This record gives sequence, C-alpha cells and structure tokens, in this order.
Amino acid sequence: SIRKPAHPDSKAEGAAVVLVDRDRALAERAAAELVGMGRKALAVGADVSVRAEMQAAAQAALDWTGRIDILCPNAAIFDAAPIAEMPEELWDRLLAVNLKGVFLIVQACLPAMTAARSGGTTWRSPGARWKGTALRTPGGPSSSTSSVE
Repeated sequence: SIRKPAHPDSKAEGAAVVLVDRDRALAERAAAELVGMGRKALAVGADVSVRAEMQAAAQAALDWTGRIDILCPNAAIFDAAPIAEMPEELWDRLLAVNLKGVFLIVQACLPAMTAARSGGTTWRSPGARWKGTALRTPGGPSSSTSSVE
C-alpha cells in the first residue's frame, strides 16, 4: 500500500513515477494506486538482471516523461540460506538482481541524465548497511546518494 501525501498540495509537486517490476501486474496495481491519488504513474514489466529490459525500461520512461530526474534502483531479493547450504544458482540470482540490476538500470538511465545535466540517483538497501564509497558517492548507513554534475 502506498502512503497518501502528507501535505494537501504535495501532489501538485509530485513526480511522474515509472514503476518497474518483473511482475508487471504488481507494478500495474501500484501504479493504479498512485493514479488514484492524483499522481502520474506508468508500469513497466522488466527483469532488472537483463540489460535489454533495463534499456527498454529507461526508454519507456524517456518516451513517457521526456526525462529522468530521479532514479531509485531498489530491486532486491532476499532469498537466504546458510552459506554452506546455499545453491550456486541462488547465489547467482542474488548477485544478478541485487547488484547487477542496479548497475544495469543506472547504466541505462545515466546517458539521458548526463545529457540533460540534471538528475540524481538514490540507493536504499533494506536489511544491509553499506556506504557508496566505491562509487564515490556520499551516503550513510543503508543509503547512498549521487547526482549528475
């Protein structure tokens, strides 16, 4: 469920949101909730671990809004197993979604954001604590933020 805006005028300042999920029906339900609140939302079905699908999602956002101002690559799966028992296929899927997926969508959106000389990216990692030092971005526990300069 999506929280309603705290301020009555906040929908006038709200962003057009593109929701990307492997389960398109789930993305469509979330988009419908946003639209029901007076927001603009588009659902896109795509697998974050597939480069072509992330490029298509970024293009859908550009076609629909004309620009990408904020990117929140928050896709993650939390299937877990003790490391001694974890099948290699599960490990590969965790890395493909939780790491490669972020890389692919940032790579797909960055050219448009750089060309516009605007936009920002925010990462949130529920259940994990890390800083974006490898990406040379400021941040604190559980988040990292960067912007296009």
